[in-house]
Amino acid sequence: MKKRKILVALTAIVLMAAVNPLSPTARAASDDGQPGEVRAHAELGTLAEVSAANLKLVSSLIVTQNNALGIGSTATNAFSPVTVKCPTRAPKGCTVSVLVSSQFWAVAPVAQVITTITGSPGSTNPASLVNVDADTTGGLASTHTMQWMKTGITAGSAETVTIQVQGSGFAGFRTATVALYKNI
Repeated sequence: MKKRKILVALTAIVLMAAVNPLSPTARAASDDGQPGEVRAHAELGTLAEVSAANLKLVSSLIVTQNNALGIGSTATNAFSPVTVKCPTRAPKGCTVSVLVSSQFWAVAPVAQVITTITGSPGSTNPASLVNVDADTTGGLASTHTMQWMKTGITAGSAETVTIQVQGSGFAGFRTATVALYKNI
């Protein structure tokens, strides 16, 4: 009986690999950063990594919301926008890091967290939109955490961080941390 269970388990693994040959890492590396979507075909090793090293914290802000926020088809602010300013005495510019944790429930089929960091040229990385999949908790909340950054911010530039949600379901207790770093 034990050998039969092992054989069934191995067969299931082989079938899953044949149906879905991409690893979770490769699926997450799709062109749009969303695993499991049609365009999820990137191979490992082809990702464009963005990094920031040798940073000195200039300022940080932590905000929380303790209310339920209905998520609809129109993007809604999950927090009030926050503006930070890169010091003029930062010859190598600045980097902004944004960390968001939120409860989600009754998501069907998807909710999205959209984080934009606007001001000087440059883009928010990874892509500013992250999908939150339908949860299996029904009316109970599950927690999701996401992080973004923007590098190459010009000295003296003011950057506005906006965190929004859209899609379906609810966002509950949530916390955001915005940190401004001087590149050294």
